[in-house]
Amino acid sequence: MKKKNLIFVILPLSLVVLAIQGCKDEMPVPQVFYAFSEPVAVAPLDAALVKVTGTTAELKWQSTDKDGDAPIADVYFGTAEEPPLFKAKNAGLSISVPVVEGQTYYWSVTMFDANKVMTYGPVWHFSVAVNYDINNFVGVFDCDEPGYAHYDCNLTKVNATTINNDNFWDSGWAVKYVFDDYGDVNIIPVSYTDKGVTYDITGSGKFNNKAKSFYVEYTVKNHATGATVDHNTHTFVKK
Repeated sequence: MKKKNLIFVILPLSLVVLAIQGCKDEMPVPQVFYAFSEPVAVAPLDAALVKVTGTTAELKWQSTDKDGDAPIADVYFGTAEEPPLFKAKNAGLSISVPVVEGQTYYWSVTMFDANKVMTYGPVWHFSVAVNYDINNFVGVFDCDEPGYAHYDCNLTKVNATTINNDNFWDSGWAVKYVFDDYGDVNIIPVSYTDKGVTYDITGSGKFNNKAKSFYVEYTVKNHATGATVDHNTHTFVKK
């Protein structure tokens, strides 16, 4: 009698095991989808200084998808460090954007695969070089010194990036200014002694190649004490 009961118990358990095994055999194999890899800037490279011949620049990046999906991206671009959306669902891995000389731009892309899975890229930046001619800043210039006066300065060429001012501070002191591709102007630090007092001169500013003008925020300090004697802005306009 005990043996018969044992058989009846084992038989149902065996059927349950077989049923579970049958369900496992019928389960579908999960399908794997791949998102795009993190975008990498190709051109311009991050923090690059870019020279352009017109009013646009080409942004290029690289991002791949193992599924072979066509690249689609939201492109963010502008002068803010957190750039706004420039174009949604851009097809491909490049786009043309408007640029201005001397300006710094920030950009990033967000990739979308066929299943709308997003891959976010970092924010990159680049600056557009200023195509300037140092000869635009040679000649007689009006110097506006707020709180003091307007007076003439004769600016002469030293080399392709540098000019000399023969009348800094309306004092007849010679000061050299260096121009660069970022649109910046910098005074080469220099010192002068007048009536027994030595003055140290420094400063920096910006230039406008088309207007043939520039400004420099300068500082004149007492060399012995380090005290600021004058802090002002010189604006030069060609006469």
